Amino acid sequence: AGGDTVVVPETNINIDNGGDNRIFKFGPGVSLDSIVKAVNEVGAAPGDLMAILEAMKQAGALKAELIVI
Repeated sequence: AGGDTVVVPETNINIDNGGDNRIFKFGPGVSLDSIVKAVNEVGAAPGDLMAILEAMKQAGALKAELIVI
């Protein structure tokens, strides 16, 4: 009260997303086929897959030409 500031050292924050594990981790040189299979296994829609691939390409993590047909 009265504008006092409290500093709490070493504060830990834990985030629980409810156990829905949808994080991907791929090593260097992983094939595009492996990425597509992993994204499909979690039930992503085709538009989601394209958004992921486009984001990877923009980040320089995907060396490919994406052609949408």
